[in-house]
Amino acid sequence: MANKKMTSFRLGNTTQYQIEWLAKRLGGLTATDVITLAVADLYERKQEEFRTRLTRMDEKFILSVGGIPIAAFGQKDYQSLPKAAKSQISAGSPNALVDLVMGLAKRPEAKITFFPDGIQQVYGFEIEPKGDKRPS
Repeated sequence: MANKKMTSFRLGNTTQYQIEWLAKRLGGLTATDVITLAVADLYERKQEEFRTRLTRMDEKFILSVGGIPIAAFGQKDYQSLPKAAKSQISAGSPNALVDLVMGLAKRPEAKITFFPDGIQQVYGFEIEPKGDKRPS
């Protein structure tokens, strides 16, 4: 195992009981092992929640993070993306929005519709749509 750093937490009685219970039922693991497994499991589940998805709707592709739409673009725009950007987007990269924007940056005729409310909800920053129009 990798080097471990000593850490101290204040845990309630219920949490301490749950750690002991899990340690016994998982083959005599240590409390450290139980906490490590629990954090890894929670981390994986949260990563999956915020995985990027690319969905095709009619003639458009919708880029969503955690089920929240953040951008839409056409088939020609998707086809013009560099192979690396397509791979990252298809793989669910958390940086898919950056991959999309950078992949289409050299294509002035590209038409990307951004969903400001979705971007704000997922990434925590606001963007102003061109002409101050909100997409419907």
